[in-house]
Amino acid sequence: TPTLVLVSDGQPTDAADSAIRALLASERGKRAARLALAIGDDADVEMLRRFVANPLRFTEMAAKPAVLCTLTI
Repeated sequence: TPTLVLVSDGQPTDAADSAIRALLASERGKRAARLALAIGDDADVEMLRRFVANPLRFTEMAAKPAVLCTLTI
């Protein structure tokens, strides 16, 4: 199974909607497990939701955010 992971703040700088539509119309995009990781407190979760394979599960997880790791630079 193809797997696509989008790591983003959900604030595109290009035509993301048309790219997502093209992905979802493709055979590989239809079969892919699509995951999104929101970056930043002001991430556009609605935009990322359009990318994921299972929006219901995305909503459940977004409602209960957890700290998975801490990165110190």
